[in-house]
Amino acid sequence: MTKTIKEDPVLLAIAVLNHNEGARFVNEAIKLGLNGGVVSPATGLIGSPLLNLLSIRHDRRDFVMIFERESVLIPALKSLVNTFKMDLPNHGIVFVLKTGFQLSRDYMLENNDWNETEADYQLMVLSFKHGRASEIVQKINQVSTAGATIFTGKGESILERQQMMGLVFAPQKDVILSVVESDQVPDVFTVMEKSYQCTQTKGMSVLSIDIHNFSRNRSLTPLKTDSEREILISIVSEELEEEYIKIMKKHRMNGGTSLKGHGSVSPEMMEKIFNITVNPQKKILFTIDTTKKIEAAYHDILSSAKMNEAHKGVYLTIPVHAAYGLYQEN
Repeated sequence: MTKTIKEDPVLLAIAVLNHNEGARFVNEAIKLGLNGGVVSPATGLIGSPLLNLLSIRHDRRDFVMIFERESVLIPALKSLVNTFKMDLPNHGIVFVLKTGFQLSRDYMLENNDWNETEADYQLMVLSFKHGRASEIVQKINQVSTAGATIFTGKGESILERQQMMGLVFAPQKDVILSVVESDQVPDVFTVMEKSYQCTQTKGMSVLSIDIHNFSRNRSLTPLKTDSEREILISIVSEELEEEYIKIMKKHRMNGGTSLKGHGSVSPEMMEKIFNITVNPQKKILFTIDTTKKIEAAYHDILSSAKMNEAHKGVYLTIPVHAAYGLYQEN
């Protein structure tokens, strides 16, 4: 019996692995029935005292994004956790986020029930062929007041692999992160489908995720959640990464994961939503921990004068649906 959308929702899995393990992780996922994913270079924010004494503050990582139906994704992830020995320290982690709305080759626009959200803001994640980011952000700005941050990876997918001179290679893909007011989300999805026919185009996907806390609206009533873990996403100017690490250490966190990104949006929109200047190089920082620790770190960030200087950063938290490979000594 085929499950309905509500019974079998689409989830976003994010894996953080040692360098050069990302492509192997996705290829193993494909063997388990998944369609593929996007692999981006990242760095780990190290909290080890020994490594700090050696002046080593970062190490190379692979950041992997996969989204798939829950019935297919969760069993595959459990198998991948065993294959990559994520029960051991320093072997990578995977965490899963619930998506609100989706648009892709396998998910039609009309499948979405736009009333099914209690969040005031949603994080939109758009994945598509490299080189079209500015054009797509302009489309988003036609129907919303959203800013955007872009990073690049490789699309490891059974549908998108290309051949040249007999060699198979993965095409480059761009990923856009954009915080959109919930009542504007349907318009963004509609303009994406109208402009790019996502449901007929291989490799282009749009999804949204409910946001718990959002720093650009401090009067926001936080989304109700009973999740044991949350993820803190910070999009900041590069010089703020060290200040971020200090706050993570204060709360006994090991740091997180850092991606390089850049902005691409009109000055008016960036000022209104993200409060960041146009096209700076930015760091996208991810930290996952218990909800209590994430909430405490988030409020410390909001209290930090450095982290909240004009045009410097934006911060948000999202409940974690499931997590694997979070090694604990006890």
